[in-house]
Amino acid sequence: MKLLSARSFFTRLFGLLGRPRLDAHTGLYLPGCRSIHTFGMAYTIDVLFVDRYGHVLRRIDALPPWRVAICVRANGVVELPAGYCATNADYAIDVAHAVREATSTIS
Repeated sequence: MKLLSARSFFTRLFGLLGRPRLDAHTGLYLPGCRSIHTFGMAYTIDVLFVDRYGHVLRRIDALPPWRVAICVRANGVVELPAGYCATNADYAIDVAHAVREATSTIS
């Protein structure tokens, strides 16, 4: 799994808005976020709220456009293609590893 990192305020604010659907094993990591919105999105996404170690705290499958999702305990959010979690049994392990890797590269 490959995670793109949204590090600045504006990249976190806009996230996947206006971008094409993610590839099958690619996601967007939003460090420091506890909530996301899908306002203006054209497709559904899987959403994982994670702690600072990348452990999944909350999973939302196929979050449709024009919604808000929150997890106050989260330290970050991972946005994935819709259906990713349901079709990949090891998604939690893959996400934790990818988050730790992405976090180690953030300066």
